Amino acid sequence: MIGPDHRPRAAMPEPVAGGPSDVVFVYSGHGSRSGSAMGRRLLATEPVFADAIEDLDAIFQWEHDCSLREIFAGRRGLDDLAVGQSALLAVQVGLTALWRAHGVEPTAVLGQSTGEVAAAVAAGALNLTDAFRIMARRTGPLASTGGGAVGLAELTEGELATRFAGLRPAPPRLPFYSTVLADPRERPDFDPGYWAANLRRPARLPQAIGAALADGHTTFLEISARPVAISAVEQTIAEITTAGCPPVRTLPSLRRDQDEQVTFRSSLAVLHALAGGGSGTEAGAA
Repeated sequence: MIGPDHRPRAAMPEPVAGGPSDVVFVYSGHGSRSGSAMGRRLLATEPVFADAIEDLDAIFQWEHDCSLREIFAGRRGLDDLAVGQSALLAVQVGLTALWRAHGVEPTAVLGQSTGEVAAAVAAGALNLTDAFRIMARRTGPLASTGGGAVGLAELTEGELATRFAGLRPAPPRLPFYSTVLADPRERPDFDPGYWAANLRRPARLPQAIGAALADGHTTFLEISARPVAISAVEQTIAEITTAGCPPVRTLPSLRRDQDEQVTFRSSLAVLHALAGGGSGTEAGAA
C-alpha cells in the first residue's frame, strides 16, 4: 500500500474527464474534523483503511507524542491543533486508499487549506513523511502569533517558508487544481514557498471548482471525516451551470454522527451505478 519512500504504491491511471468513471477527489480542510471518533467505525470494519492507518502510525508518532490508535480509541483528544490536523490527514489518506481499493480512482484532485496536503499526497506530489511534517509545522505560526489571519499577516511568506525547509516534492501524476494560485490550473511546485502561501493566502475554492467544471468534470467526491466542501461545490455548480449542461453530482465519503461504513458504501453504490450507466445522485441530493 505504501512504498519505502512513503509514497502510495498504486500506479496512477491516465486521467480522462467526462465519463461516469470521472471523479474529482475534493479534500476539505481543518473544519471537516468530526472529533476523535472519526474513522473509528472504518478502522473496525474496513481492513484496507485499518492497514493504511497502521502504516501511517510510525510517521505520525515521529511528529507527535501520541499514536493514531490512541486518538481513534478516544484515549487522546484533538485539542492540540497540530495533532488534530494530522489526524484528519491520516483519515483522508486512509479514505483515499479505501476508495482506490474499490476501484475508484481520482481523475483530478483539489484541496482546501490543509486539504491541499492530502490532495498533493493523492496526486503523488508529496511523500507521507513530508505531508505530516507540513501538518505539524504549519500550526506553529498560528500559535505563536495568536492564531488566525491577523497573526499570519505579521509574517511574510518567506518567513513562513523556512518552517517547511527540506521538503522533497515531485511532479504530480494527476491534474491538480490549486486553491492557492491565481490560475487554478497552474501546476504548483509544492515547495516550501507554496505551503507558506497555502497557510497565508485565502483559499480560492470556488475558482478551483469552477475550473474543474469548465474542464468537463461532473462528479465530485469529498474526502473528509464529514462533508463541508460539498456546499461550496454545489453553490459554484448553481452559479456556473446552465440548462442543457450534463448533471453534476456531489458525494460524501463520511457523514458526522452517521455510520461510517454505511455512508461510504452508499456513496460507493452511487459511483458503481454511474459506472454502469445509471443516473446516480445529482448535486444537492447526496
